[in-house]
Amino acid sequence: MFSKILVAYDGMELGNKALEKAIKLADMDDRIVIHLVHVIDLPIITNQFSYFPTIYMETNIQELRLSIMNEAKKVLHKAEGKLAFIPNMTSSFILEGRPGETILQHTNDHHCDLIIMGSNGKSGLKELVLGSVSHHVVQHSSVPVFIVK
Repeated sequence: MFSKILVAYDGMELGNKALEKAIKLADMDDRIVIHLVHVIDLPIITNQFSYFPTIYMETNIQELRLSIMNEAKKVLHKAEGKLAFIPNMTSSFILEGRPGETILQHTNDHHCDLIIMGSNGKSGLKELVLGSVSHHVVQHSSVPVFIVK
């Protein structure tokens, strides 16, 4: 059995299904810990080609970051409400970085032994061009990955 499950959660339909699956697994053993992880990938903006002064750009970037962080908190708050009904220990994390790499890093740093996440539905050319977080995680994870469709 698993002792610590990482749930990659984005607030979308498949993220909700992944959370539901984690809750069902946790219902089997109240010693299972759930790590609810929401990753934000902040855009990298440089002022190299900007006509605006650097201070203006930095202010707008900070406002953008704060707005994205506030939305992430709202997304996690909804999921935390679902987790409140189980006796298991849970923790929520908002992490910044490239989603696939960040999920794997958290898994390793916190000794999670299962990752549950939704497939993002990309296939063919879209996956090739845009990449797939779930594909990256499956290919590079040292622990089992449960993909929910």
